[in-house]
Amino acid sequence: MWHPKGNVLLAGSVDGSAFMWLAAQGTYMQSFTGHKGPITSAVFGADGKKLITASEDGTVRIWNPKTGVAETVISGHNFHEGPINRLAIHPHNLNLVRYQSS
Repeated sequence: MWHPKGNVLLAGSVDGSAFMWLAAQGTYMQSFTGHKGPITSAVFGADGKKLITASEDGTVRIWNPKTGVAETVISGHNFHEGPINRLAIHPHNLNLVRYQSS
């Protein structure tokens, strides 16, 4: 996944972590940990100030890319109980997160 405003690359891992690098230099920038299953999808907000990840653990997390802190965790009975394999967000409104499960 590429950042919308720069040469920043994000990759998710089977251990539930994601890592962000400055691609041109190969410089490590940040890690995101907290999912209990593989990360299956990720998307940056249109302004690049939020990162949203989804996982096989059935959760969606909204992160601050600068700090690596999950500001919001969406999970549980009223949300979703199975793996999530795809995300889409409204380009200007993170409150309109959509997901697809297998």
